[in-house]
This record gives sequence, structure tokens and C-alpha cells, in this order.
Amino acid sequence: MESRKVIFCVTALLVLANLLSVTFFDLEGMRNVRLISSVSFLVLFVFFKGYKNIFLLLGLVGLVCADFFIHFFETLYYARLVLISRGLAAICVCLDVLPKIIRLKYSVSTILVLFVVALLHVFLLFKLLSLTEIALKDPSLTAVALFNGGLQIFLTILAFMYSYGYSTVKARYYLFFVYGIAISNILTSAGYFLSLDFVFYISRPLYVLGLGSMVVYSVAEFKIIKPLEI
Repeated sequence: MESRKVIFCVTALLVLANLLSVTFFDLEGMRNVRLISSVSFLVLFVFFKGYKNIFLLLGLVGLVCADFFIHFFETLYYARLVLISRGLAAICVCLDVLPKIIRLKYSVSTILVLFVVALLHVFLLFKLLSLTEIALKDPSLTAVALFNGGLQIFLTILAFMYSYGYSTVKARYYLFFVYGIAISNILTSAGYFLSLDFVFYISRPLYVLGLGSMVVYSVAEFKIIKPLEI
């Protein structure tokens, strides 16, 4: 419980810091605060969890790397590195719950729902690419963006399955951090490419809340409940 209180307090302070950065700082300043936020959660993770959960640790490291490379996003080389780092982070986060997902039993209706959800995510991915300049910058960047987007779609579906199949507080934290970070990145891209500055008032706090949920999911103790049949 003590670790959860510390994480909640740090998360609240970082949400405030990110909101202030959107109000008073330029894009570079906002990126600095975003990097400080992800590094802070990495430090919290190592402090409370150590190196016991290597997949989530590597996932956080990947997000920190992405937040560093994003300072140079206007250069194609670093734009690719941002997307690759996020993709590698998604793979690590997937590996954390994949063994739990495999143990679930699936009904036909559940498979149909997951298929529809997957199609919706694919539609949104291509819609986002069409609304931004990513597809116009470089074919290789488009390929990396599609690869990263595919991994994010797979991760969000896993998060849905994990939360629905286990129906625990811990699973809901996982769901919130996956969707929080994913939606934040989508909004950040839309805000950047479409010059919608007000979007950052949503995307920045959502990113911090997603990272905070990730650390809570990792370090807090929860009751273990057997999976449901879905």
C-alpha cells in the first residue's frame, strides 16, 4: 500500500508538471518534461521492483528511449528510432502477459468481438496515417509506422483479453496503462502534425497516468484470482 501511495503522489505531481509545460513551455520544453516523467517512473520501478520483472523493465526503458529520441523527431533517422523504440516496448509489454492470455479459454462470440476490435484498430491506424504527414515523409518511415501500429494493435487486444478474462484490479491497471499510453501517442501525433495544441492538454496527462498505472500494476500486491472462461 505504501508503494502505491508514493506512485500516486508522484503521478499527480507529474500530471501537474505536464499540464504546466503545455501552458508555459514550447514544444522542446514539453518534450523535456515528458522525458523527465518517463525517467521518473523508471526510477520508481527499479526502486520498488528492482530487476525482477525484466519484460516490463525493458518496456519502460524502450519508452524512455522513445521520449529521448523524440527531441529530434524532425530528423527522419530519429523519427524511425522513436517508432522502433515504442514497438520494442510494446513487444516487451506483450511478453509480460502472453503466458496468462494463453491459459484463457475462448468462446466463439469472444473471438468475433476481438476480430471486430482488431478491424477497428486497423482502420484507425490507417486513418491516422492519412491525417498526418508520416506517409508523405519517407516510405521506410511509413513501413516502421505500420509495424509499430500493428504491434500496438496486438498489445491493446491482449490488454482487453487480459482484463476481461481475469477481471481483477491488477488486470484493469494493465488495461489502463496500455490504452492510456496508446491513446496518448495517437493524440500527440494528431496534435503535432495537425497543429492542434489543445490536444496536448489531454495527451500529456494521459501518458503520465498510463505510466503510473504501469508501475502500480508492476509493484503493487493484488489478490490472485483464477481466470474466467471467455
